[in-house]
Amino acid sequence: MGGCDALSQHIRSISRLALLSAEAEISLARLVQSGCRATGVAQEMTLRAGGVAPSLAAWAREAGMLVRRLQRYLRGANHPRSRMVLANFAWW
Repeated sequence: MGGCDALSQHIRSISRLALLSAEAEISLARLVQSGCRATGVAQEMTLRAGGVAPSLAAWAREAGMLVRRLQRYLRGANHPRSRMVLANFAWW
């Protein structure tokens, strides 16, 4: 029964999150898309290299950006995705 109580408590805590405004959802979606595009570049490079993942420098070069910008995109993509999922779950 403890598991059910923990799940109920978790769902109650999520339901307290505010829904996203249309502008916030668009902004978060753009951040997620940037991260997905960057990840897609690495996946394509890995396929072309026979399964060998590219270095961060090669990945950034292929994506047409600096390493720091690529790292920022990658870090920035996970939080917005989670925020969108939780906000939609709270509505549900």
